[in-house]
Amino acid sequence: MRIWAIADEVTEADTFPYEIIDFEGGTYATAVSIDGDDDINGRVYGGIKKWVETSGFEIDERSGHQTMCNMIYPYDDIKKGLGYHQLEIYVPIKLKGEK
Repeated sequence: MRIWAIADEVTEADTFPYEIIDFEGGTYATAVSIDGDDDINGRVYGGIKKWVETSGFEIDERSGHQTMCNMIYPYDDIKKGLGYHQLEIYVPIKLKGEK
């Protein structure tokens, strides 16, 4: 599944055939990785999870709170300088013991 953020005035007629959903939001632990490199993305995700284990947080596994990703800057001038596009990984978290 892919999800994109859209402006409030966008309608389902604009996004067809994709459905518009309301996003509850929440708290996320994030880190930057390399877009398209599943090995590095997995290691970055693992690093986030390891950090969560030693923090005052836990993974938020409520319905609708899945890990998300966002290409930070999709234009080629950054890729030209870095050699890759940057990908930010968002892992939903909550304070330990919270519902």
